[in-house]
Amino acid sequence: RLKNPFFASGFQIPTRNDIDGRLVLGAAVFGIGWGLSGVCPGPGLVNLATGSATAILFVATMAVGIFAGRRFFGASA
Repeated sequence: RLKNPFFASGFQIPTRNDIDGRLVLGAAVFGIGWGLSGVCPGPGLVNLATGSATAILFVATMAVGIFAGRRFFGASA
C-alpha cells in the first residue's frame, strides 16, 4: 500500500521470470539443508546468541555453503 519504501527511492521489482537449472538446484539445496537441520537461516543466526554447539555448527555450515556457492557460481550466488 506504500507508494515508496521507507529507506529507498523506489521499489525494485524483479524483471526476470524464467526458471533455470541454477534456480532449481539452489532451491533444492536450500530445502534439503532446511529439512535436514530443521532450522530456518534467519532464526539460525539468532540462535548464535545461545552459544549452543548446534547453532554454531549450523551457521558454520551455512557459511561454507554460501562461500562454495559464490566460489563456483559467481558473486551473485
